Amino acid sequence: MTKSSRVVDAAAPTLVVLGPDAPKPDLPPPVEILRVPVDQHGRIELAVLLRALAKRGITSVLVEGGPTIAAAFLTAGLVDDIVAYIRAAILGGGRSLLDLPGVASIADLRPFRLETVERVGQDVRITASAGRQRST
Repeated sequence: MTKSSRVVDAAAPTLVVLGPDAPKPDLPPPVEILRVPVDQHGRIELAVLLRALAKRGITSVLVEGGPTIAAAFLTAGLVDDIVAYIRAAILGGGRSLLDLPGVASIADLRPFRLETVERVGQDVRITASAGRQRST
């Protein structure tokens, strides 16, 4: 992220989350820095981050990323809903959707409750919920 990135303009608040020892980035004043603890692997403690966001009135977060961040939220039990898009196309080899250690067979499934299936153009949007009580 640079000073000229659109994400750091004044159009909307920007919060950058860093571990306690990460160097402070050189960003313009509207950008706020939030420091949270990291785990033994140097990754942000997600539950601590979500509690800090809740104190700011942020109670819903869209996690959009690759298999590592998605798996981290799932493994920590921090996912209420999953929205997935499937396209009627085939792509060759690539990264897996999730990087979940210990989930290697059907017996290891982590089931969610199917809520909706909707066609969106040439894609299909599937919404599923964890089916557990949500905290408020």
